[in-house]
Amino acid sequence: MHEWFKTWYGPSNCVLSIAGDISTDSALAKVKHYFGDIPPGPPIPHQQVWIAKRTGTHRQTVEDRAPQAWSGLSWATAQESKKG
Repeated sequence: MHEWFKTWYGPSNCVLSIAGDISTDSALAKVKHYFGDIPPGPPIPHQQVWIAKRTGTHRQTVEDRAPQAWSGLSWATAQESKKG
């Protein structure tokens, strides 16, 4: 389990989102200040492209004693095209 976390939960497999009223230079300075000393982990292999093949409509009902109703929808979509 430790090896799994070292591989998949490190700087090499990280996404950092910054939001708010901040300039690009200020954001970069803060990122370098707080995260710049963290060494990179092992390189992460890119996943193969795979699109699920489904036909027809699939529905499922799950019941729980939750205070609020919830409804979710999902679609299998094509891979994001990379430009450049």
